[in-house]
Amino acid sequence: MKKIGIFLVFFFVFTGLFYPVTGMINKVPAGGQIFIGESGLDISIAIQDSTHIAHWSEDSSPDIDEPDYIHTISNSKSFFVHPTIYVGKEGKWYQWHDNTKGPLAFDILEPQLDLKIWDGTDDKDITDGDVKIGNYVNFLIETNMGSIITRPGYQPGDAPFRIKILDENWVKYYDHLKGKNGKENSLINLGVNKESWYWISPDNQHDSPTSGDGWNTAALNNFGESLYEPILYAVWVECNANGMKDNYLTPDGLEYNWKTVSPIRSITLTTTDDKKTLSGTNYDLKEKEEDVSDNGWYRNNVFVEKHQYGVQDGDLLAVDYVGTLSDGTEFDSSREISPFLMVLGSGKALPGFDYNLQGMKIGESKKFTLSPQEAYGEYDSAKIVSKPIDFIPQGENAMIGDRVTLFDGNQEFQVTILYMDEKTVIFDLNSPLAGKYVTFDVIVRDIIPAWIS
Repeated sequence: MKKIGIFLVFFFVFTGLFYPVTGMINKVPAGGQIFIGESGLDISIAIQDSTHIAHWSEDSSPDIDEPDYIHTISNSKSFFVHPTIYVGKEGKWYQWHDNTKGPLAFDILEPQLDLKIWDGTDDKDITDGDVKIGNYVNFLIETNMGSIITRPGYQPGDAPFRIKILDENWVKYYDHLKGKNGKENSLINLGVNKESWYWISPDNQHDSPTSGDGWNTAALNNFGESLYEPILYAVWVECNANGMKDNYLTPDGLEYNWKTVSPIRSITLTTTDDKKTLSGTNYDLKEKEEDVSDNGWYRNNVFVEKHQYGVQDGDLLAVDYVGTLSDGTEFDSSREISPFLMVLGSGKALPGFDYNLQGMKIGESKKFTLSPQEAYGEYDSAKIVSKPIDFIPQGENAMIGDRVTLFDGNQEFQVTILYMDEKTVIFDLNSPLAGKYVTFDVIVRDIIPAWIS
């Protein structure tokens, strides 16, 4: 599996954490709910000795009419709710045996998933807005998939929901956030069991947010330094129960927003209580006293006005891409994992990649080829350097041809070992793609406008 961003971003080692497809929440009870995209389901209890299931559309009656659809079950221990087959056929499916309707087998549903960000200290929705450092931040997951963790054999470690947070530097996923008294509040294996589920709540009932716990935005490390910078963070939630996120994709091979992956939200940590100003707009909002970051009307209209010609410098983008060489070999891709997040014009992406995204809109796709100067540069023989053997972090485990990570102050970068003996190692600091023409096939999944941050 390729790691997103290994080649796309300069001086960048991506440390995203991935979690496996869960396997202990695949047993479906009789009459239970299953979701489009789930695979490997054990439906043997739900269908009993039937070898077929039947479905009636909304304008048909199961007690009077013939079924609109009858499907054969070839393996009741490994059932796939295949999108090609079951999209448009959501609802109740019954056992069908000897041309007779039996009991309800299960209910097939379209997965739904969204996330909101909540200021637990000031008790308000701050999705795509700001929060003062020192306040506790909470998350509200909204979904119809809570029944998944009620299946027979479920264990807490099987919980399939995960909140993903990526900071403005785009180099770190968090698997936990510091809460009250230094407690580590997990963002993975979340046992979401209701339609509206708060991440941290009183008595772990998840019905309401806890005012004094959650994400302690003012948390310090062991050296008394702030753990969380006053910058923008991208936040979303995913569910990959029984491979559903991997299986339920758009025709272009991308993940659907609102289904197994929520839209990307944002939150900016600030050091002041200053309100956002409205200078430069054409709207009369003088009577609006609230923080405009909470004003959906303002966000939507200003966003449309500013982006009618496409994405602009400073906007946070979520893009999916595939990078290929001139012979068609794929060298990098985001589509197997999660979208690549970047601030357009920040200088952190390849110059040609950044330039070609200018003016693109949500949902738009584009294919372009970059020269070495626009991509990874020409091959430079001056970047062949000789160092003592102890420069190799892996020591004796390293081999000629390996890519290893070196550190220069706070910066880390990867190099290739060209030669090594007992005393010396020769490194190639050039990118493996230096001197090559590369092609990117991209699609813009989401845009968070610059003014929010």
